[in-house]
Amino acid sequence: MRTTTGIRRLLLISLTASALNAPLSAGAIYKWTDAQGRVHYSDRPADADSGSVKIRPAPQPPQADMQERRIRQQKLLRAFDEEREIARQKAAKAREDKQLRADNCASARQNLKAYRNARYLYNEDAGGERRILSHAERSEATEKMRQAVEYWCGKT
Repeated sequence: MRTTTGIRRLLLISLTASALNAPLSAGAIYKWTDAQGRVHYSDRPADADSGSVKIRPAPQPPQADMQERRIRQQKLLRAFDEEREIARQKAAKAREDKQLRADNCASARQNLKAYRNARYLYNEDAGGERRILSHAERSEATEKMRQAVEYWCGKT
């Protein structure tokens, strides 16, 4: 998981760096149509008669570009911080879930062992009176506990 995240971050950083450097090397782009109807593209405007149209402006001055670059960098760093925080929260939740499963597994195993080794099982009614389970009821209760062990532990 860390390797994939590291590669993804490295790719994102390299793409951002190349995107930030691209406007510095590129100038304005002009488009015009000649007398034969052919479309031309160039980094210089054509004759005044050709009706050339600027389709991409020249890059901004360096100071404005640096300020914009800093803003983009800060946004990228905030995004990385948010991604790290989300990953940290997911890991903490996964640890909590794993601990809950382990606790419930241990409890279910202990109960199953007690069900299998007890001389008899009973239920208490509303008045607090104990009612001993019949053989069929005991088998059903033991099977439910075995299923609980299978659910929490993943095996019998």
